[in-house]
Amino acid sequence: MPAEMPDVLPPPSNITARMASMFKAILQWDAITAKCTPRYKLTISLLNASKQKSTWTTLKSSFELDFHNFPTNDDFSLEILSSCNGTESEWTKKSHMQLTPGNRRTSVKNVACVWHYRDYITCTWQPGEETPPNVQYKLLYWEEDTNPGYVNESMQFQDLLQTGAECKDYFPHDGLYLGCNFKYEYTIEDQKELMFVVTDTSYSIKPFLYHTEAKTIVKLRSPNITYVSEARNNQVCINWTESYYQSWLTSEVLLFSSGAWGEPLKVIEGISKCINLLKSEDTWAVKVRVKLSDKIADRSLWSDWSSEWKVQKTNTYLLLLILIPAAAFIMAVILLVYLKRLKVLIFPPIPHPGKMFQNDLQNWLKSERPAPICEAPEDKDISPVSLLEA
Repeated sequence: MPAEMPDVLPPPSNITARMASMFKAILQWDAITAKCTPRYKLTISLLNASKQKSTWTTLKSSFELDFHNFPTNDDFSLEILSSCNGTESEWTKKSHMQLTPGNRRTSVKNVACVWHYRDYITCTWQPGEETPPNVQYKLLYWEEDTNPGYVNESMQFQDLLQTGAECKDYFPHDGLYLGCNFKYEYTIEDQKELMFVVTDTSYSIKPFLYHTEAKTIVKLRSPNITYVSEARNNQVCINWTESYYQSWLTSEVLLFSSGAWGEPLKVIEGISKCINLLKSEDTWAVKVRVKLSDKIADRSLWSDWSSEWKVQKTNTYLLLLILIPAAAFIMAVILLVYLKRLKVLIFPPIPHPGKMFQNDLQNWLKSERPAPICEAPEDKDISPVSLLEA
């Protein structure tokens, strides 16, 4: 005969936590023996950061822990109870757990990664509170769909680290590697999930895990302002280039006027904005930055600000005061020059004979034998006349 279901269910036992891959952790325990299919309730409490509690229910004697909203570097405690046909066991004693081995005071801190879109990823970090002597940090990374790094129960976490790709382009600071770059030329449409691990070459420190979606760390190129209209009725319009699909962008426009930068003006799914100047400004400037819109990524990074477009507005009244006298002076000079030339054309000067022939006449009169005025031809050429009759 089948065993009767006990009045009091035993709590689960032999609770363990391990990394099933770099993107998944497995919580396991021994299933209880009962007449019905038992149900398990789990409560996870974070011990270091927010003291947050989360509760789940499962029919299995294991639970896959999703890293999307789980601080992978925090220690946590796990409590489980079993239930069957309305009968519940006591909660298990809190089990202190961590996903990676080691002293958390040796782990690096302030890890941050930025994806410079379609180019490369840069990750930086700071040394932990307790830094081993001669430590040399290194950065490993994984992509969920191309390098999951699954391990079986017998493998240790250090074995899992061997499945990652290592960053090679480190940059040192005070003798330590505190950052690294590596090529990453995918697009946002690829929807990649990434895991970064900062450890050291001898695996003597506690590894730091940084799980993220690529689109949440993307930093687009700064836009270029292409056009700024003239101020009409104290309003100007600005256009800029799109760094990505226009419908996927959120932009901010910053206006410099009255000697200070104002509040950013948000533009959703657009690459232009008309702005009202607070007053008639003689000098003002604008700049723009962009990021992915909230419908694409619930969080993302702003690009750098574009170069400033500076506008120096000329005072129209002052300009007229300068231009009108200048134009009158130029016209007067032109008129005087042309009048003088016109007088010469209409009334040409009559030459004075005495002035023109004075030297030649005196030389002719003073010569010993005045040259004859005309001389008879030596030969007489007579041409006959012919009568032409019609």
